[in-house]
Amino acid sequence: MMFKKEKGKLIVIFFATFIIVFMASVSSAITFGPAVNMGSTVNTGADERFPDISSDALDLYLSSDRTGGSGLRDIYLSTRPDISSSFGLPSNLGVTINSTVTDSAPSITSNNVALFFSSDRLSGSGSGDIWVSVLSGAPNNVGSVNTTANDIAPDISPDGLTIFFTSDRSGGSGGNDIYMATRSTIPGAFGTALNLTTINTGFSDLGPTISSDGLSLYFTSDRPGGFGGFDLYVSTRPDLISYFGSGVNLGASINSSFNEMGPSISSDGSTLYYDSNRSGGFGGYDIYQSTAVPEPTTILLLGMGLAGFAGVLVRRRFKRLNSSSTVSNIISIQRNNSYLL
Repeated sequence: MMFKKEKGKLIVIFFATFIIVFMASVSSAITFGPAVNMGSTVNTGADERFPDISSDALDLYLSSDRTGGSGLRDIYLSTRPDISSSFGLPSNLGVTINSTVTDSAPSITSNNVALFFSSDRLSGSGSGDIWVSVLSGAPNNVGSVNTTANDIAPDISPDGLTIFFTSDRSGGSGGNDIYMATRSTIPGAFGTALNLTTINTGFSDLGPTISSDGLSLYFTSDRPGGFGGFDLYVSTRPDLISYFGSGVNLGASINSSFNEMGPSISSDGSTLYYDSNRSGGFGGYDIYQSTAVPEPTTILLLGMGLAGFAGVLVRRRFKRLNSSSTVSNIISIQRNNSYLL
């Protein structure tokens, strides 16, 4: 009798674990739907590039060389009142943040306090540096990660302790490589940048963006085997201490024979924002978005797990009823077409 009870518990634990494992893996087993242009409210006849979506999905930062800016390329902000609404006209972040040269590739922290971005302003360490503005104040150079080379396109992790970025510094694998650096506290200096050698190739790998769980890294590459000049890829890892994989092309639903670059994934993993110079847009580069679609295999396996788990619960409850209830109670249950779960 004791063995049967333990066996029943093990079966319940098995199916519960099955469901948890597949729910945790859904984010890594996702494809994306077709590219959707974000329209003339966000895009213009100029270049709109490097989108970055806030953690609440209400703020969309981007770079543009549209007329009326402070420099060659400025950072703008487009907002919306709720996630079911469209984004409004982008507003220039002003001369406190934007300079007379190129300011680009913004990345906002999850609490909307600090804005990291890249700039080639003259007061930097190299031809392109990473900067940060706290509470919309004057930008400070993130000196610990910058070199005399190009260090650009930062993406800050949700906890603010890890920064991913692109660099063409010497010692890399290709033309541009993806690096990461960590720190233990906020505020605090980032440590030595590490080359993500499992991702980088002999070509250009750039523009990283990390998922909210830290397990998926989206980026751009012109490595062979893609659909166009630059394609979007994703690299995953099973946990936060493991290395990222080599990267998987996101496929023809997103990538075209043109360039797809500058990805930014929403905190819930449901929407990927990026820029592309594909035909049919409003300018040279436009901002696009694609919605995540769980793969059929994941849905099937998750359904099997749920069905099995429900079946175990039903059988266990029915056995209890059968051993402790009268025949009339069971008939009543059957008439109500319910197992009283």
